[in-house]
Amino acid sequence: MKFCPIINFNFGEHPFLDLADILIFYERAIKACAGKCSEIEISLASDFVFDNLEMILEEAFRHDVKVSFGSISSVELASYLLTNLEKHKDKNPGPFKVMAPAFDEKVYEFFKDKSAFIYVPAVFSQKDYDEILSYKIDLEFLKIYPFSISNEKSFLKSLQGPYPELRKLMHQKRTLVPTRDLIKKYHLEKRLQEKEIQDSTGKTIFVVSSPRDYQKIRSRFLLDPNTKILINFADQKIKLAAIDPSVKLVITGFSNRNLDIQFDESENVLLLASRVFNTISLDLLNGSTSMLEAFQFMQEELDEKILQVSKVK
Repeated sequence: MKFCPIINFNFGEHPFLDLADILIFYERAIKACAGKCSEIEISLASDFVFDNLEMILEEAFRHDVKVSFGSISSVELASYLLTNLEKHKDKNPGPFKVMAPAFDEKVYEFFKDKSAFIYVPAVFSQKDYDEILSYKIDLEFLKIYPFSISNEKSFLKSLQGPYPELRKLMHQKRTLVPTRDLIKKYHLEKRLQEKEIQDSTGKTIFVVSSPRDYQKIRSRFLLDPNTKILINFADQKIKLAAIDPSVKLVITGFSNRNLDIQFDESENVLLLASRVFNTISLDLLNGSTSMLEAFQFMQEELDEKILQVSKVK
């Protein structure tokens, strides 16, 4: 079992760092990961990565490391990635894992016949997995959505990683996170089982209980400013023992607090993955860390993560 660092930073809509400094931070992050890990995942959820993908790829392919790409949530994003990788096919022909935050039929069809790519959808619940099986597709890899999710707030935070619009204030105002007390007080238990709820003014509220739920209604939510989403966490994490043993698994969201998980005695876990260097990026923004110090802190964080993974049975 190996550790796979996920590079996905949020420097905000109006970063305090200039673009050159952000690029240097990404370059040092990739260099640190490549020096200690055999595989890294670069998320395309960041506006900076999207706008500077060619330079990011140049740095990634400079090192002898497998590169996979995360947060591939639309055909448009998939097509953009393909166009940029075409420019580097002589340096690195692949194959590349493309990690999706949830299964999407159109994205799957886009990659299905492209031998340079391995489509890796993520699942959170048994329902997510059953929906993938209903399409009768051949799965080589599957990504398991963060084990660290334990309530509505942590669920929303996990969604904000691959879906950057949920980090922005204009969409946060339309995102409802009910507390257990409010659900009980207003007798929402049964209504939360519905896919859509109409509020008192007749506006639509989409109930989101998994990334797959959000993937399905994402376009409607983004295009119609009168709609809202309601985050409904239910402890419905998929049991690894229920997954076809021939499918290789990438487990995300592990931490010191949940490393004692026995993975249901599953022997097909290939990678343990988690986002890295987020605290370091915040320290850089508030001035408590210099760019010169960042690289050393990155290596120390990776050493700790790799040690954690080595202890997993």
